Amino acid sequence: MRPLVTVAMPLYNAAQHLETALGLIRAQTYENLDIILCDNASTDATPDICAAAARDDSRIRYIRQPRNVGPAPNFNQGLELKRGELFMWAAHDDEKLPEFVAETVAALQRNPAAAMACTWTTLVTRAGERVHQPYSPAIASSHIEERTAAFVADTQCVAFYGLYRSAIVDAIGPMDPWLDGDRRYLFKAIIRGPFEVVPKPLFRFRMFNSLDDYVTAGYKMRPGAADFDLDLYRHFPQLMREAGLDAKTIARAQRAMMNPLRRYFDLRAAYLAESRYFFALILLNVLATLAQTLVALGAFQWSESMVQRCLIMAIVAPLIWKRSIGYHWFAAIAILLMLIYRLTQQSLH
Repeated sequence: MRPLVTVAMPLYNAAQHLETALGLIRAQTYENLDIILCDNASTDATPDICAAAARDDSRIRYIRQPRNVGPAPNFNQGLELKRGELFMWAAHDDEKLPEFVAETVAALQRNPAAAMACTWTTLVTRAGERVHQPYSPAIASSHIEERTAAFVADTQCVAFYGLYRSAIVDAIGPMDPWLDGDRRYLFKAIIRGPFEVVPKPLFRFRMFNSLDDYVTAGYKMRPGAADFDLDLYRHFPQLMREAGLDAKTIARAQRAMMNPLRRYFDLRAAYLAESRYFFALILLNVLATLAQTLVALGAFQWSESMVQRCLIMAIVAPLIWKRSIGYHWFAAIAILLMLIYRLTQQSLH
């Protein structure tokens, strides 16, 4: 049995790499393909390349947006128009080697419970290339706590471009417009079934974009997200509830995820701590204002400068030099001091 595979390529001004990426999709050894080219109102040669390919290959459907609708809606158009029992996205600047589809289809057929199949990935960067082997073997476990622990231990999201069962993407729904939408989408998939990883480097993924590039493209941070990586994991329990998992299963998965996440949180907090002088400056301003307020209230008989020195030595120094303190505690203390300041200011009037 050779199920139909829908391959959706979301495009915007993709002419530089499109002919190579699309050529590799058309050259797949697995030929039962439904290829959708979703052009987000490109202004370069993308429309000409797509139109020519559609004329040459009856498997290709070329859809052009009348205006730029943003990246997430363009990704989601492929979902809406899919015809296959299996589905994948393909980026215009990545390369799926000719055996990619055949190998991932076979992996899904070997494990009927699997939600998605991917392969090892060659990460192409300005510094060179290296092969990434996504996830540990536990990602294929039938136990959700083992799968979710394996998922959060791998912070790369290249598996997003793997092959999904259409029933799974239908259950997940459309892609979110956030910066971390790929990781969020993969998490929605892993809580619905195991992942199968083909141990062959059949996918070449370019990593030349910066965070600014994604912001320029139209991706957004969630409202209130101070750090989109750390904020994402706060939403995982809610995503499990939305998937219909019971409270005991969610609790088991949360406990299992904490061990690999703790190391990631520490690394992320250390990275954010590199900007500790910026946060210290904010805190110093808050403390200086608080000290002035306390002196004005008569809470201290000391001079204003003495109050400031004591507060700075007692609170700011540990925050700056004790690296083990978490970023979230840093923010919480600053917010608490600001609230105290506001309350004392109100009492003056």
